[in-house]
Amino acid sequence: MKGTNLKHLFWEGSIEEVGGAEDTLVQRMFKAIIPLEVAHLSSPHVSTFIAYHDDYEVEHNMPFGDLVVEETDFNVPEESLVLISADGAVDDAHSASYKVGYLVAQALSKVVDSGDFPVTRETSALYALFYFFYDQAAHQFLKDLGVITDPFRKGMAADLTNRWTGAASLRRDHSGLFSRCDFLDDQAVVDYLLAIDPMFVAIKDCKYPQSRLPGDDNDLGETWFESMIRLLKEDLQDREDRFPVAKIIKFPKAMTK
Repeated sequence: MKGTNLKHLFWEGSIEEVGGAEDTLVQRMFKAIIPLEVAHLSSPHVSTFIAYHDDYEVEHNMPFGDLVVEETDFNVPEESLVLISADGAVDDAHSASYKVGYLVAQALSKVVDSGDFPVTRETSALYALFYFFYDQAAHQFLKDLGVITDPFRKGMAADLTNRWTGAASLRRDHSGLFSRCDFLDDQAVVDYLLAIDPMFVAIKDCKYPQSRLPGDDNDLGETWFESMIRLLKEDLQDREDRFPVAKIIKFPKAMTK
């Protein structure tokens, strides 16, 4: 949803907080995976759901979180995500897992976008970080929370589809590359990423035991983002030191003028 439409969404009114004092199923699932706050709202003008970072720019110098605070009485903590579901929607484990996957993808994308990664590392960084959480979706820890693997991964794919193919949604992605629940293990996806980024390396073994950092709620988001950026950079640097993926080509003097 574009900035102008987002603004009109609030100007039309009828934005309500979902769950009140009690966390919704989506909020509980998400915060068990990533320790960031999710402001869960609803609107009769949303068909399924929309979700953005609080600092997503609706327009120049207007972060989404500020828009929510200005137009409603709802609290949007710094470094949180905002989820607006369809009015009256009640999430079961399947729909909640999809939304949580999408929210996790939004948070991970922000890690890479705000981490000042070199262009030659960006695709590899995103893949490595996404793969860790994509893989975690099949582990018992998340299953015990009620997270269902396939819709969780589909939610992640919905965010990556837009980023890597430019398609507005999974339905509009005619490549079909991200339609499978095991898309990050699909060789066709790896080949596609290599085609658009020759420096890409499919990293599947990064581990982030600190991804669920404890801390004070007021600064938890910043701490988590800073930690994840540092850990990811360390992983990529260590891998590059051990397995150089590119060398500087020195041409013969006769070819350099």
